[in-house]
Amino acid sequence: MILKKKSESSIGAAKALNEIEYYSSSVHCSYYSCVQLIKHILLHKYKMSENELRNEQEKSGKPSHEFLINAILIKIKDVSPINFRDVSRELPTLKMARIDADYKEIEIKKGMSENALDKAIELLTTLNMAFKI
Repeated sequence: MILKKKSESSIGAAKALNEIEYYSSSVHCSYYSCVQLIKHILLHKYKMSENELRNEQEKSGKPSHEFLINAILIKIKDVSPINFRDVSRELPTLKMARIDADYKEIEIKKGMSENALDKAIELLTTLNMAFKI
């Protein structure tokens, strides 16, 4: 349950950072709140261990976040095909916003930060409802 609490803390931090105009950091926290919840779902709802996740990720040859995103997309398609469309569209968009915020030589403005925050809140709500957590 620690990752779920971290996810809640991260979205809270994203809101607070947005309010004090730390837009890049807000985008970062918005994205990570989703990644933390995804990992929580895989560990607790699907009873995977940290070692199983790591082994599966290594076997896939994908970076850790890409692996987690792909894993949750497979799971959500089974439990909620309607929500699959939203998550499969919005999660990669949020990931790209985080890459822009963390690594690109561009200014992250208020609108971009608020958009990432809104996407993250929507994704968190969708994931919580789809997986009944």
